[in-house]
Amino acid sequence: MAKPKKKDKEKQEEKKSYDDSKIKRGKKTFRRTETNMWTSMMSKDDDDIKGRMDEETRKRYTIIGVAAAIAGLLAIFALADLMITADMMDEPFFEMEAGNLALVNSKIRITVSEEPMLDEDTGEQLEDSKGNLRFDRTEIVIGWLQWLMLAYLAFTGPFSVVVLIRNRRINKMEDRLGEFLRDIAESARSGQTLHQSIRTAAGGSYGALTPEIEKMAKQISWGVNATVAMERFADRVNTPLVRRAATLIIEASNAGGEVAKVLDAAAIDTKEIQLLKKERSLEMSTYVLVIFVAFLVFLVVIFIVYGSFVPQMQAMAESFKQSDTSVSMSGLDPTNVDFGQIQLVYALAGLIQAIGDGLAGGLMSTGKITEGFKFTFFMVLIVFLGFTFVMPFLA
Repeated sequence: MAKPKKKDKEKQEEKKSYDDSKIKRGKKTFRRTETNMWTSMMSKDDDDIKGRMDEETRKRYTIIGVAAAIAGLLAIFALADLMITADMMDEPFFEMEAGNLALVNSKIRITVSEEPMLDEDTGEQLEDSKGNLRFDRTEIVIGWLQWLMLAYLAFTGPFSVVVLIRNRRINKMEDRLGEFLRDIAESARSGQTLHQSIRTAAGGSYGALTPEIEKMAKQISWGVNATVAMERFADRVNTPLVRRAATLIIEASNAGGEVAKVLDAAAIDTKEIQLLKKERSLEMSTYVLVIFVAFLVFLVVIFIVYGSFVPQMQAMAESFKQSDTSVSMSGLDPTNVDFGQIQLVYALAGLIQAIGDGLAGGLMSTGKITEGFKFTFFMVLIVFLGFTFVMPFLA
């Protein structure tokens, strides 16, 4: 009877060993399945983040691309009118007139007022050399320089809006970064690890930074290392200050030092940088205001000089034509003066001043030349309105 018992015992041990190995294989399969599930969920979350970021980037580039296309079209109008003005084309390829509006190629002429030019002695209407009646017209002309200004406005306007929205988003996030770092430093001092501190801080409110912190905490809960989650957080937010703080925390965590002290230092560093930015912006705002005032004074002086000088020159030219005098006592022939060229020179000076002052103001206020485009937009707009709609009435 002993032998059968021994065989039964061996069979039971084999069955138990088989069951144990089956359980181990099941556990490994479950763990592998669980890991794959969390990995797929994490990659799906990262894909969603990348998709959203790509969508935001795509929107920005779409806006800038459309603005660049419109600016290019307006620049073509400017080039066409410039070629006609420079006598590179013998005759206009498009000409139309309807009432007070006239289109010649890409030049637009709007007649605001029209009065016959009369002889001072006889009171009869004057004629030109071809026998056509002469009129004193006040016209609003949109020529190649105006088209060039409109092209500049069409590009810098949307571009400035995109930059402004992005900078506001960055500022809102960076303003709450110091508070977030202080909170996880407090949690670290209480004995929590870095990943526990981040998960605890995820329950707080940090404004525009809150959704990104919640994503970081969710990734940590799935088993992602805290330093990897912090690195992904810096990639998503992608601001200089966040990257600086994240790099400091990651290096301290990898080195194995006291993370709480590093977090406190990063929070203080972030706060000081924010204060320096605000202090610089406040101090430079006075100089930016001086630039704006100097620009407006420059335009006013141009308008005063043009309004007092050009009408007298035009009156002198008319008197010379009526008296058949070709040269004045000073040797100047006012009949050969091109008053349109004088206006063009003044407009070019105003445009150059607007672009230069605007870029300098942006560079002084924030240290970024892209910030100057919003200033140049308003300055060039003032130049366009002034020289297109105001200056014709001064002559």
